Parts: sequence; structure tokens; C-alpha cells
Amino acid sequence: MIPSKQLALGLTLLLIIAAFVFSINILTSPSNTTSTNDNTVTYTMRLHTLDGAPDGINRTLIGVNGGYGWDFVIRARQGQKLIVHVINDLDEPTAIHWHGIYQNRSNVYDGTSHVTQCPIPAHSELTYTVNLEQAGTYWWHSHHGPQYIDGLRGPMIIDPIHEDHLKYDEEIIVQLSDWYHRQGSDVVQAINAPTLDINRPKDIIPDSAIVNGHGRFNCSFINSSCEPGVPRAQFNVLAGKTYRVRLINTAAFAGFNVSLDGHNMTVVSVDGIDVVPTTVNHLRINVAQRYDVLIYAPESSKGNFWFRATMNNIAPLFFLVGYAGQDIYGLGIWSYENSTADPTSTVSNDLFDLDDFALVPFIKSTPPKPDASFNFTINILKDNITNVTGPHVAIDNGPAFPYRYTEKPTLFSVVANEPLPKQIHPFVVNQSSTVDITVINYNQGEHPFHMHGHSFWVLAHGIGLTLPTTDALNLLENPLQRDTVAVTACESFRGECIQPGWTIIRVRLDNPGVWLFHCHIEWDMATGMGMTLIVNPSEIQSLGIPKDIQSTCPAY
Repeated sequence: MIPSKQLALGLTLLLIIAAFVFSINILTSPSNTTSTNDNTVTYTMRLHTLDGAPDGINRTLIGVNGGYGWDFVIRARQGQKLIVHVINDLDEPTAIHWHGIYQNRSNVYDGTSHVTQCPIPAHSELTYTVNLEQAGTYWWHSHHGPQYIDGLRGPMIIDPIHEDHLKYDEEIIVQLSDWYHRQGSDVVQAINAPTLDINRPKDIIPDSAIVNGHGRFNCSFINSSCEPGVPRAQFNVLAGKTYRVRLINTAAFAGFNVSLDGHNMTVVSVDGIDVVPTTVNHLRINVAQRYDVLIYAPESSKGNFWFRATMNNIAPLFFLVGYAGQDIYGLGIWSYENSTADPTSTVSNDLFDLDDFALVPFIKSTPPKPDASFNFTINILKDNITNVTGPHVAIDNGPAFPYRYTEKPTLFSVVANEPLPKQIHPFVVNQSSTVDITVINYNQGEHPFHMHGHSFWVLAHGIGLTLPTTDALNLLENPLQRDTVAVTACESFRGECIQPGWTIIRVRLDNPGVWLFHCHIEWDMATGMGMTLIVNPSEIQSLGIPKDIQSTCPAY
């Protein structure tokens, strides 16, 4: 028998150890502090740096609540008010944007640094109020510098207020991204530097593809420390069930070709807008876009299958600059046996791709006739004086030059009724209007353009200088709606554009605010590929700017 004093001492030691372990768990485990009622859901995001090696190469990232940003899932219900307390423990400013959320009459909380707010200062905090009128798959990310490239990003899922018409058993969130071993700020500094180097594309080439934060860099191509055999993203599933897979491209640069060996995918939603179900076995998803697909797991299914996400616009750059070591193949394991063993499955030889321009909204929406239109021309040019190569953009026949943020947020200037600087490429509508925008692309790559505060109808796309007439566009009855569209690349010959690509969208500008319309390739936006839509300035002025946003801007 154990003496009572020894027993008491042993129990005391166990309690002390348990308390210590418990305290460590509190400090190190990711925590999505939430509170919810019928009308409001509240989250706290504490931002900090941490070390991580998503593809086997260790580097400093930006994390949330002790873990990776991509593991911080915001979930709410349509019609609720989302309250997010952002505590910035970083040594630099930040701002958080809610990608795809309209923010009707609450433009001030769009989270766009130097556009709707000053950035949240280092070691300070701000509370965002997000009105959730939509349902679907969205994402949150930093909109200050290239921070989202360093990991400050994650999913945002809004469940419908009414019963979903889609029938499925379970859901899986899949975040696709490129990954860089350098800090995002170092990449921006490199591409903004004057140079005559013809190999400039090497600055923007990612090192790996990652799926839900898992990649695998080829360690034989690097001299520094590298962990081989990083675990793949794992999707454990059951035969006989249907899965809703929410695909989100959170990359800086790369589009992805997505497929699942031995399975079809039925596309049911695009950028949060339901579409008539369309079955494919392969789709392309560009930067910042989202696709929801249903995947049926047949009763007879067993074993493991490769989930493939291949960066589709990177290989030509490898050839151009002779780069080696990068892994363009993002892979996950779709397992019916809870097994992490590498699958032996092969990709189908008969891929039927998704034509996203042929998708049709599930709820019919015929666009109204336009009240106005303009062309927005984009190009990548070298400045003959500075030798800096970067985007030049123009509205109609105006001068072409890069978009540049202003130190004072554009929203503040509009509220004060001040003249708007030309450097933001402003387009002003004084009352609710329907506008056709033709984006003309003199660059050899596609450019995924995202509009804040709105979704739009995608009317047409093509190559050349012959565009459809407005009368022809008005005949379209139910074109695709989305908030991020890939603008068609130019036709090129021997490295030179000979005919521009173009894409035409129609948007109902009825949401008062200052909204960016920009390429979501981070390196393009960081160097000036964007413009500003200013909708109903008088109503913006009547809404004003709340004190919490003003407090981040003491100079204004």
C-alpha cells in the first residue's frame, strides 16, 4: 500500500504537471474564439509571426491565434452580422479584406488599405463589421502589401439562411496556393527594382504548389535545410457518400488545373453564385476564384486516389529562365481507407474541361441594359527612364500609367469632397448605374480581375480588335455571374502581342462606396494593375466614417 503522504505528494505533482501541460496547450493551440447568436457571430483574430515549413523549407509566416492563417476558418450564416476583432501583434501595419462580400452600405469595413481605411498600426487593433447578405464560398485575406502571400489568409463559408437545394453528405474545403521561400516584401522589392535583366520572370516564379498548406519541395535542388517527404494533404472519405468540395485559389500568381483520378466533378457554384450543375473531370481555377463541386464516391470505391492541382501558368516561365527545383504539382490523397500511402492511380487520358463561360446561373438573372461603358486597357511595359518593368493601365483614351495607392485613403477624400488624384485611375458614377467594362489585354498572360463590393455578368471574351455590339450583348438572357474573371490573353508571335485579348463584363454599380477593380495576381497589383470605382459620392458622404476607422488615421 502507498503511504498517504506519498500518495498526496504524488497527486499534487500530477496536478501541477497537468496544469502546466494544459497551460502550454492554451498558449500554443490555434483558437477561433467565437460567440454566436441568431443575429451575430463574433471572431477574434490575433495576428503574429511564426516559423513553418509547408513544403519542407522553413521560413517566417504570418499566423492567426497560434496557428496557420489557412487553418482559421470563418463560418457564419447568411443574414447574420459578422464581427471580427483583429489584434495586430505584428511589427507592421495590416488590413483584412473579406473577398467577395458585397458590404452593402458598409464600404468602410471592406478592409482595403489606403482605399477604405488606413492600415491597422502595428501592435494595435480594429473591429470589422461585415454584413452577410450572401451565401457561398468566400475567403478572407490581408489587403496590405503582400502579407497574404506570407500566410495571412483563410476560408470564409457563409451558409444559406434557407435549406440548401444542393444535396450532399459532407463537405471539404480545399485551399490551393503557390508558395514562395522568400518573404512577399522581398519579391515586391525585387520586381520594383530597376534592371535590364531579361530574366525578370524568375522573381515571380513560386517555389511550390501547396494544397491546404501541404507541399513538397525537391530537396535535391537546395543546399540549405530541407525536410523531405512532407505529408500530403489528406482527404479521408467514405464510399457511397457525396461530398461538396469548396475549391479556393488563394495564390499570388498561379492558376491551377484541378482533377481527381477516377472521379468526375459536378460544378454547382462559382464565386458564391449557384449555377446549373455541370459535370466535368477537370477544371481550371484562376487566382482568387472559387468553385464548389460535388464529388460522388461510388459504393464500390476503395483505395487511394491522387487529387491533382497543377500550376498551369508557371511551366512556360521555367522554360524561359531555365529555373530548376520548383514543384508545379500540388497533390493530395483522396483515401477510402484512411491511408497516407501514395496512390497508384493515373490521370484520365480523356479530360473534358470546364468552359466556365458556358455556365448558367441557377437562378435566372438577365442583366439590364447599360447606362454607360468604358474600355480599360492593361499592358506590361518598361519605363525608359527608370528601367522598371510593370503594369500600365488606361481608361478609354486616357494616359497609361500604373495605379498607385495614396497615403490618405480614397474614401476619406471622397467624404471630404476633395479632388481625386489621377494616380488611382478613378471612374465615378454619381447615381446607381449599369456599366459595361471592356478589359483589353496587351499582355501574353491571363489576368484574373476582381471587383470589390459587386459581382458582375461576364458577357463575352475573345481576341482581336473586333468587339460585339451593345445590341448583341443585350440579347444575352442569363450569362454567368461572378466577382473574379480571367481576362483573355493576347495572341502572340515570337514573344510579341499581335492582337489583344479582351473580356467584357456588365455590372450594376448600386453599392455606395470606393471599390477597387484590380488584377488579383499579387505582383501585378503591387506594381499598379488596377483602378478605382467610386459609386454615388453623395451617399458615401452621408454615410460618413465611423470613429474606429478614423482612429487608425490620426493624420486625417
